[in-house]
Amino acid sequence: MCNNQAPSMIRPPSTDNDGERTSGTPLLQAAVRVAEQAAAHPAVQQVGAAALQLGTSCAAFNLTLAATHVTGGCLRIHCATPLLAPLWGAASVAAASVAAGHISRSTLAALRLSYRDHASGAGGGGGGGTVRTLAVAVADLPRQLWCSWDAREALVDALVGPFLFKVVFQQSFARLLPSHLAHPGAFGRLHIPTGPTEYSTAAEKAQLSVIFGRDGCHHCGTRVNGVIGDHMPPYKVVKDAMAAREAAGGLEKLLIRVADWLGVKDESLKQVYYSQCRACSGRQAQLMRNGTRVTALPGIWPPELVVHSPARLATRPAMAGMLVGMRYYVDATVRQGPSPGSYGSGGGDAVQGQGQGQGQPRGGGGGRWPWRQARCVREEGSKAVCRWGGEARGVLAGEGEADDGRGCDQSEGLLELFERRVVPLG
Repeated sequence: MCNNQAPSMIRPPSTDNDGERTSGTPLLQAAVRVAEQAAAHPAVQQVGAAALQLGTSCAAFNLTLAATHVTGGCLRIHCATPLLAPLWGAASVAAASVAAGHISRSTLAALRLSYRDHASGAGGGGGGGTVRTLAVAVADLPRQLWCSWDAREALVDALVGPFLFKVVFQQSFARLLPSHLAHPGAFGRLHIPTGPTEYSTAAEKAQLSVIFGRDGCHHCGTRVNGVIGDHMPPYKVVKDAMAAREAAGGLEKLLIRVADWLGVKDESLKQVYYSQCRACSGRQAQLMRNGTRVTALPGIWPPELVVHSPARLATRPAMAGMLVGMRYYVDATVRQGPSPGSYGSGGGDAVQGQGQGQGQPRGGGGGRWPWRQARCVREEGSKAVCRWGGEARGVLAGEGEADDGRGCDQSEGLLELFERRVVPLG
């Protein structure tokens, strides 16, 4: 039989994609609102600004140490150089501390200007913009580096940094310099005694592998490219020293015999094993064999010195530099301005307009974070007083509301706004 029924319309199985899409949109919008509110919270702004300020301090500290490291090598100063090594290392830490402190002050000034611009552009609103504020601060940082120099603060940083590096954190100044292939390197903290054989045994290699994994190559600091037991001092140095003693005459030979008769041993020629990478071992062998090697910078970089690996240069102990940079962050935090309005009522504009007269900052404000300290408020309806950290610093000459403070200047460690119109208070 023929089926005369009309074919039923084939429909795909019903899905709730539209419903899911419809229900997912409010969830996404809610998530975006929560993220914006979290980014607008003063605590999040505080963390972002602190990370930027302390991060730039650590970067400036390590970059300066890397520059002085290479400069010291070009001047033929290495970690085993008597007297000059610790002096150059101390000067390097002082210069790095000055750089860390200077960029910390500059970052703080850039954050203040960026926050004030963002608050005024948003009409005093408390919306997000934390990422944008930090980006504007980073873009303004080069200009602040030029105008935020303070010689007295730099002198304090140059004294505090080496003290923290040496006394508090027990670091060595000499280890900041390049290593000499004929001497124990800057990373040679541990060694093991040599055995009677010319090469290291399996047990000695196992101990050297442990040292290599912790400290790296004692010359360049790398932890890759294999480990080799390095005799220190090298065989050639020991042989040359013994030959010089045999050839000594006169008073020197007499003193050597007296020392042998008294049983005084010269420990400078006693060999020990240090962990060394294969690359430094090859350079050392060529140097001991030929007295020189091909260098990438002939006449500038000495062939007997080894620059530290980039990874070790970038991961220097930077806690001293971080504390130097944190000095300005803590100082700005402690020197708080007048108490702000309640959070969420506005962006915290630092200027009180004429006619408000109630002592309340315009637009309310969040927490009074360090980059919001510079204030200029109207007092007694006739004069505007420039404040820093709650303390009156100067009076604006003439009538009218303060400008945006673009012509700032650093004087005696103080960000004085409106420099052309400020009259110091008596």
